[in-house]
Amino acid sequence: MLAEDDITNQLVALGILKKLGLRADAVLNGAEVLIAMTANAMQGDRELCLEAGMNDYITKPVSPQALAEMLDKWLPKSLLDRACKKT
Repeated sequence: MLAEDDITNQLVALGILKKLGLRADAVLNGAEVLIAMTANAMQGDRELCLEAGMNDYITKPVSPQALAEMLDKWLPKSLLDRACKKT
């Protein structure tokens, strides 16, 4: 699940995921998901997000490489292996 309050950013992130062979549902706020992307990229924001209960932290604009690295960290290897074979 992808939390993003901007429709354009939703489409970009979903497009990156699709190119990686993955699929996600998009929602408008972080209250509906476990891991979220944030535009808060100031010093200390990472710690605040983690203290608030986020599992990890990735800032926008998100790059395909950064998103792929985050997915590699959190998704089961078997799922990523299947996704990579599709691309």
